Amino acid sequence: MGIPIRLIPFSIHRPAWSIWLRWLFVLVLLWNPVWSDPVPYPMQWNTTHVFGPDGPWQAIPIRVGWPEQLVNLYPGSSWASTLLGISVCGKRPSCVARQAGLYDLNKSNNASTQGTANHAIGGDAESFTGPLNPDWRPKDPLQLQGNGTLMTDRIRFEIPNVAAEISNFSMVVAHTANITLPDRSMMPLGVGFLSLGGRDIMQSFRSDNAAGPHYVANLLPGWLAINGHTPSNSWGLHIGSAVPAANMSGSLVFGGYDETRVIGDVSTYDVPNAAGDALVNLLDIGIGVEHGGSPFPFSSIDGLLKAGEWASGRGNGDGGGGSDRLRVRPNPTVPYLYLPATTCQEIAKHLPVTYAPSIDLYLWKTDDPTFTRIVTSPSFLRFTFQAASGNLTIKVPFRLLNLTITPPLVPSPQPYFPCRAYVPPVSTGAKADGVLEEREYHLGRAFMQAAFMGMNWSRNKWWLAQASGPKMTVAPLRSIDNDTVSISSFQKGNWSASWDGFWTALPQVINPAAATSTGVSLVPTGASTASSNSPTISASPSSASKMTPGVKAGVGVVVSLAGLAVFLGAILYYLRRRKQQRVYGTPPEQSYDEHCTANHQYPPAMAKWTPGEMSAGEAACEIGPSRFESVDLGTRQSEPVELRS
Repeated sequence: MGIPIRLIPFSIHRPAWSIWLRWLFVLVLLWNPVWSDPVPYPMQWNTTHVFGPDGPWQAIPIRVGWPEQLVNLYPGSSWASTLLGISVCGKRPSCVARQAGLYDLNKSNNASTQGTANHAIGGDAESFTGPLNPDWRPKDPLQLQGNGTLMTDRIRFEIPNVAAEISNFSMVVAHTANITLPDRSMMPLGVGFLSLGGRDIMQSFRSDNAAGPHYVANLLPGWLAINGHTPSNSWGLHIGSAVPAANMSGSLVFGGYDETRVIGDVSTYDVPNAAGDALVNLLDIGIGVEHGGSPFPFSSIDGLLKAGEWASGRGNGDGGGGSDRLRVRPNPTVPYLYLPATTCQEIAKHLPVTYAPSIDLYLWKTDDPTFTRIVTSPSFLRFTFQAASGNLTIKVPFRLLNLTITPPLVPSPQPYFPCRAYVPPVSTGAKADGVLEEREYHLGRAFMQAAFMGMNWSRNKWWLAQASGPKMTVAPLRSIDNDTVSISSFQKGNWSASWDGFWTALPQVINPAAATSTGVSLVPTGASTASSNSPTISASPSSASKMTPGVKAGVGVVVSLAGLAVFLGAILYYLRRRKQQRVYGTPPEQSYDEHCTANHQYPPAMAKWTPGEMSAGEAACEIGPSRFESVDLGTRQSEPVELRS
């Protein structure tokens, strides 16, 4: 017996296209190509505008409230996102914060403070308004002051052809947000921060009545994961670069990462607390050249990290032994390299820059010929980090460190090098999840242009690796599952190749007095590199191992011809000498007295004596032209060479 099938009745008077339209509507409801299975979710970046008077930097646009208000945010921080309210600019006719978009909570029908009214953001425990203090601590390096309201609203964001909407989105709306500048003047914070989640998939708050309801504030990666859109509460980030000569779009993926952004070794670290404080030990800073000639008087130099008294193990009481090692936070919420003043000064010694006290930064000397050679060549600033096994090296090309500072920070745009002297605030001894807080330095967006960072909140792991350059390949996104503790890099990736076409190698220039196959260390003899703070310089611009087969063949031919010339010259000299002896005869041997006389030269026994004062009564004589000792020039030491500092 067959199963009866009941057909949906249609009026015979309906046109055929109407019937097909109904069936098409049913199919759309049954098949959703975006949310059918958990997949990594890439955020869309603003491709038409860049932001910041200290960049340029890229940001992510989101639409907040209803009616929608467009706001651009830098990715970074945890828990609630930070949005700038309309009162941040006040009545200023020109305000940098307006460029990225300001949020007016009074114009949104979905804005609510009801669910968060009893959760402080840093102030009175009975207030939902308090001091502005986003996670990941941008407050200290930015010297950020302000206050805000913890609240929720609806947000919508997009990837190509797809949009997602989240209600009750957790955010802090800043009413005031001012940065204190080195000259003690103040300016508004230019762009807010898009939170990358937290250890919990959402935030919940209880009303005054203990038996009352819980209120929920959603976090972006947690909401995507709990609703089955992504595989896990996780993310992968490379902020890219908006530098005109090396433009590359940013990449923020929730529930996965873009594998093509990850080059070489990936270091895995533990997340110490629920806020995702990602801290790592910085061991050294150096300068190097990837290939070709060097724009510096050396091909490589290390030992530029001068941690001083606040090195990890000196100022923190952790018994580290006093090595120059800094506790640093890779931090996309701040712009510069916030390092000890001695470190910035040591790096600047090797660059054509001048210090500008009014902005506490270094300006590039664009009229110096070495400026162009440095920022267009494959030269880089090298950061060495402690890893679980060995060390991790991340190279930041100087092309990415040729940033532009603009008004209101300076009267007119100027290229600058983003190293700022920074003294971390004194630790209060507070603990986060039982871990004593340490003084920490920050490697901001200037560094993050060349670094990949990711985190799996589910397993309390975060990752750091070298990011690729502008010449990237396209590959499917990789998922991060709930149990993922390590990620892989792009197997076909090559960091140098990812910069092809975006820098120009300099011609090789070899200094015969200094170049060797292994380089010349200019650390004083007997000095210990580990215990001294002197930079280690490799004076050879290249090594024999980097010579191409054609160059090696050419060198072999030249050496062979030179040897043949010497051999023929020796034969000609011998034949000429014999001819002279047949004509003039062999000169008689001269006899030498014990002391020098007017008719003889120095005795052989005295030829090697070192210069000294003659004794009383000793006669001086002139060295005649017939006797000279041959000197092997290969054994002579070269004259001292002054290195450019």
